[in-house]
Amino acid sequence: ISNVILVKGDYDNPKLPSNALDAVIILDSYHEMDDHDEILKHIKVSLRSGGRVLLCEPIAEDRRKLARSEQEEKHELGINFALADLKKAGFDIVYQEDSFVDRSKVKGDMMWVIVAVKR
Repeated sequence: ISNVILVKGDYDNPKLPSNALDAVIILDSYHEMDDHDEILKHIKVSLRSGGRVLLCEPIAEDRRKLARSEQEEKHELGINFALADLKKAGFDIVYQEDSFVDRSKVKGDMMWVIVAVKR
């Protein structure tokens, strides 16, 4: 792959170039980030107009109603929290699926997915 560049970011700033990306994919790691608002702010700056961010995270059925902090301690996050974060950051939700990948037999959870676009 010739069009991929590794960028080492900080815990609250991914250090992505401004207005340069068509898409950002965050797979099974959004729950690990401490300052979601700050991360999404930086991601939004890095996206071109119409750029997209995709979030995909696991959540076990029996933990969906727990507080965010309790879910994150289990390395999971409910789709409701991510939707609220993205909307607060000024993204438009263009796709969401609560049962994107069924891992219930293997890991006891489901992976959800959200695609949001920069306004």
